Amino acid sequence: MTCKILIVEDNFLLAEELAELVQHQLNAIPVTTSTAKAAIELIPDAITLAFLDIEVLDGTTYPVARKLLENKIPFVFISGNDQKTIPEEFRGQPFLAKPFMQGTLLRLANSLLAHAN
Repeated sequence: MTCKILIVEDNFLLAEELAELVQHQLNAIPVTTSTAKAAIELIPDAITLAFLDIEVLDGTTYPVARKLLENKIPFVFISGNDQKTIPEEFRGQPFLAKPFMQGTLLRLANSLLAHAN
């Protein structure tokens, strides 16, 4: 079974880059959106992993992160924000600063996917 990876990113070029990585390097189906509201609606749709920018078109992805935690779906924050600004409840979650190294993201994603199955 091919897994689905949710990408919440409002920068079109970065969203496309992430989708390509998901499809070609992780052999997964990318599910991309630029808003937190749309992302929350997609979570019950068999999502296995998520990549979250923190600030997107309609606010922050913290509500998305809460919903992912409730559903026990691993996620990675990928953001230009300072990691110290993340609320306490999410401090233990994986964080990659933009710009990120593709190899680092792929290793982290593979590790999280291995533990999700």
